[in-house]
Amino acid sequence: MLMAKAHTVPLRDSNDVVQARQVVRQWAAEMGFSLVDQTKLVTAASKLARNTVTYGQGGDLQLEALRDNSRTGLRLIFEDNGPGIPDIDLALKDGYS
Repeated sequence: MLMAKAHTVPLRDSNDVVQARQVVRQWAAEMGFSLVDQTKLVTAASKLARNTVTYGQGGDLQLEALRDNSRTGLRLIFEDNGPGIPDIDLALKDGYS
């Protein structure tokens, strides 16, 4: 898989969440994703960006446009500055919150 281009969006406040949504929509449209797929990507990116700002003490969104012959993909990586989850095994159990 070949990475065609990459871009980072800082996520510090609600204005950055709006910027992240706009960048994801623009990239998805430019890459030829259907309107339905664009909407799904933007919805997921919006939720993850908001969580990064609200619960993760800010962070970054890294976008990567991927190409492999006739296949096209968009990778979104969200990294936050939060303390993390102290016990991941426990957090993955049903009923834990």
